[in-house]
Amino acid sequence: MRWYFLDRIMECDPGKSLRGVKCFTRSELFFMDHFHGHPIVPGVLLIEAVATSGGKAIKIAHPNLLPMLAKVEKAKFYNSVGPGDQCQIEVQIDWLRQAYALAHGKVTVDNRRVCEVSLMYTLQSAEIADTSWKDPVIAEWLAKSKNPIASRGGEK
Repeated sequence: MRWYFLDRIMECDPGKSLRGVKCFTRSELFFMDHFHGHPIVPGVLLIEAVATSGGKAIKIAHPNLLPMLAKVEKAKFYNSVGPGDQCQIEVQIDWLRQAYALAHGKVTVDNRRVCEVSLMYTLQSAEIADTSWKDPVIAEWLAKSKNPIASRGGEK
């Protein structure tokens, strides 16, 4: 099973910020049990959506790095997300070094604050032998953007 916690990149300043969208449909398996009679997206998946978004901003700027969530510094939840909700995700990369990165982000639904998160990533070398692999969300954004990274051949 493949899970995507970011459906589309709306804006990206590679290595600095990203704004994206994640839609949660009723067919998501976790809605069956979380919670019975009151389906909501688990908070850990909202954290993962922010972490994924920040990771993609880093990956676009540095295709040879693999950002991995190392620490959730702080997470606050204000409202819930249910079936059919479209999450707007915004993330800022506060500190980007060779071995780690710090970021903060937020999720909103219909301009309603849902959560805010502060994260740390560890950055590993991502030399992948199979160059046919591509992240479809990044590939779509690169194909549509006027970003100079797209002209270099994009994300590998």
